[in-house]
Amino acid sequence: MKEAMRRLRNYGIFVSMLAVALLGSYQYLSGYTTVSNNVNGKEMPICSVETKEKKVALTFESAWGDEDIARILEILKKQEVRATFFLTGEWVEKYPEGVKAIRDAGHDIGNHSESHRSMGSLNEEEQKEEIMSVHRKVEELTGVRMDLFRLPYDNYDDAVIRNLQSCGYYPIQWSVDTGDTE
Repeated sequence: MKEAMRRLRNYGIFVSMLAVALLGSYQYLSGYTTVSNNVNGKEMPICSVETKEKKVALTFESAWGDEDIARILEILKKQEVRATFFLTGEWVEKYPEGVKAIRDAGHDIGNHSESHRSMGSLNEEEQKEEIMSVHRKVEELTGVRMDLFRLPYDNYDDAVIRNLQSCGYYPIQWSVDTGDTE
């Protein structure tokens, strides 16, 4: 009888400890958020984030020249505005000082693919190379580990979105296009 009582008490202690561990895990893990933008079964990039605050996310794509970067950074600093600059790997190679200036000014740096190719026309391995090649370049140059990806030409499908996510990226698109592309 004593043995059965001891086992029952030990079992009770074990169950109590397990409950405390599960509760603690829930409280710890519930602080993390996952993002899914699935609409009617189709994977979608994030185009906006609901908030009660009046905010706008300002982004720039840097895939061609750098002649405007210094002026843009100057204006953003004067206006106390932070932005996200989506960079291609080719731009990072050509303008490493521009990349560092963006980082040093406190702006976010995002991935815009290695060579600005249409992601939907590439196979999975080619997509991963377009994603991770520029990722490595930016991290090596600045120490920044990017996690935002702007899709060139707004070209994507479910496989592209899942591939981005498997590489640790959130796919980001605009909700208002300025129409300033050539």
